[in-house]
Amino acid sequence: MKHSIVAALVWGQVSLIGGLAVCFALVPSYLHSEGGVSNYGTLRKTVVFYTLAFGLAAFFTGLAAYRQRRYQKALTYNLYILTALFMFVLLSTYPYKLNDFLGYVHELADIAYFVFVLGFSGWLCLVVARSWWHILWLLALVIGAGISLITLLGLVHLLFIGQLVTALAFAVLLISCVSRLMTSTKTLLEN
Repeated sequence: MKHSIVAALVWGQVSLIGGLAVCFALVPSYLHSEGGVSNYGTLRKTVVFYTLAFGLAAFFTGLAAYRQRRYQKALTYNLYILTALFMFVLLSTYPYKLNDFLGYVHELADIAYFVFVLGFSGWLCLVVARSWWHILWLLALVIGAGISLITLLGLVHLLFIGQLVTALAFAVLLISCVSRLMTSTKTLLEN
């Protein structure tokens, strides 16, 4: 069962990053602009891949949370929150260019997602895994979030790159830390 928890997280993160990679291959212009990945959710050419990326990430993350609900309550709650945030970002993407209010709702969804990912990654890295390798990935995640923040402040125009670095670092942290947690939980349960 624990292997299927990690497998679900792998599928979720591969779906997210893979779907966004397809979007980027179809429309690479956001790499050097102020635009972020959410723009892919508003283009006819990429909306299906964007929807699959976030929708499958939410589905598989929720599945992992459900499968592991008996092992680690804190992890279960965090995975359910992550699932909800994936859906919040996805559903707020489609209408965000219609008016300012919907744009603010989408910005709120993005900010909530990034703040949660930072906190959750810190917890995974510093409480669950506690290794230098994980701390380096946490540092990469913080750098990606910092790039996104200074883009929002108007200092540079690298939002897409910041989001990509954050997503990749989070995927590595999530999968490796949960895998380590499942291994240690298995050892605890066997003793």
